[in-house]
Amino acid sequence: MTNSFYERGPLVAEIGSLQVCHDSFATLDDFQPVDTTIMDFFCAHLNSFYDNAENGQNRVYFMPPDHVQLIQRYSPSLIKDHINFDFIQSHQIVFMPMISSSSFSSCSSSFSNLSSYNTFSSCDDLSSNNTSDVPFSTSQSISSLSNLNTIEHFNNSILLNNSENPNPVFHGFNNLHWSLLIWKPHARSSGFMFSHYDSAGNRNKESAKNLAHKISMIYKLRNGRFINCKAPLQRNNYDCGIYVMAIMEYLSRPRPGIAEMINIITPQFISLYRKCTADMIQTYNTNPPHELVMETVLKRSDTI
Repeated sequence: MTNSFYERGPLVAEIGSLQVCHDSFATLDDFQPVDTTIMDFFCAHLNSFYDNAENGQNRVYFMPPDHVQLIQRYSPSLIKDHINFDFIQSHQIVFMPMISSSSFSSCSSSFSNLSSYNTFSSCDDLSSNNTSDVPFSTSQSISSLSNLNTIEHFNNSILLNNSENPNPVFHGFNNLHWSLLIWKPHARSSGFMFSHYDSAGNRNKESAKNLAHKISMIYKLRNGRFINCKAPLQRNNYDCGIYVMAIMEYLSRPRPGIAEMINIITPQFISLYRKCTADMIQTYNTNPPHELVMETVLKRSDTI
C-alpha cells in the first residue's frame, strides 16, 4: 500500500485531473464559490509543490477535502481502520480545508459546470487487503452521501461500475462554507494542537471543534487543545474558499506572522489571488508553477 497518491509524482498534470478542474473553472473565474473539485486540485498542487521543494517533505500536508469529509462523516472506529493516519501524523502541520458538517444534511443543489468525474480518488490511500473493497470516490459523490453510515454502503453507492446506478448525478451543498482547521500532530503540551481559521468569524467553529474532537478520539490525543484564531475576513458570501486557499499558502511558509497575514490578505489581495489562481490552473500543464500563488500575487500587487 502506498502512503499517499501524492507519492506518484506530479499527479496534478496527469490526464483527466486538470480537465475536471477546467470543467469547474468557471466557478473560480466568474466569482462563484469554490467547489470541492478546485479545492482538491489545489491541495494536490500544494502537496506536489512541497514534495519537490527543498526541505518540504514531511513538514506540511494538505489533506484533500473529501478526506476531511470522510473523517467528519464516519465513526472513529471506521475511520481509523480505513485512513492511513500514520502517514498524516508524520508531518509537522496538517492543513484540513473543511465545510460545515451541517451542510451534509442538505444536498439538493447541483454543482455548476460539472461534466465529468473528479479523477482524484479521495480514498486512494485507504488500507485494504482487497482492492475491490477500496471505494473509488469523487468529491462530488461524497458530498451527496447524507444517509450512509457504513463504509460498505459508501462503497456500494459510488463504485463507478455500479450497474444499478451507472450514471450517478452528484450534488453539492446548500449554504456551503469553507474554513481551515490546522492540526499539529507533534505540538508540545503547552501549545494548541488544533487551530481554526474562518473568514466568516465563527461560522464553522462548532464543526471545526467536532472534527478536532474526532481526531483526538481516534488516536487518543491528550493534547487536543483547540483555538479559534483571528483570520482575514471576507466581505461577500462567495470568497470563503479563496480565503482558505490563501491562508493555507501563507501559513505553510516558514515562520508566518499572524498579524502580517491579517494585513496582507485583504479583499483587494483576494481579488488578485483569485485571478492568479485561475491563471495557474489554466496553464498548469504547459507551464507548471515554480512558486506559490501567493508569491506571484505579492509581486503583482500594487496595494501591498
